[in-house]
Amino acid sequence: MNKHMELVNRYLADNDSVSLERLHANYDSAADAADAAAAAVRIAVDNCNAARKAVDDLEVILDAAVDADMEAAAAEDAAFSAFSSESGCS
Repeated sequence: MNKHMELVNRYLADNDSVSLERLHANYDSAADAADAAAAAVRIAVDNCNAARKAVDDLEVILDAAVDADMEAAAAEDAAFSAFSSESGCS
């Protein structure tokens, strides 16, 4: 159990064991911790989305490289065929 809940449980078990000021401070601290956790989650989601976009971009680049390689191979085959037919070599 976290420290914020422990303090509330202590207060619920014995109202005199924790002052209202301490309960208010505990509330503020717990709210700050929740805000920080939410911000960390937002950052993690943003990082995940950026990584996903980078992977998508790399896939586009890879597809273009494969296409260019296939076109180069086809051009090489065409050039070899043209040379072979003109020179009489096979």
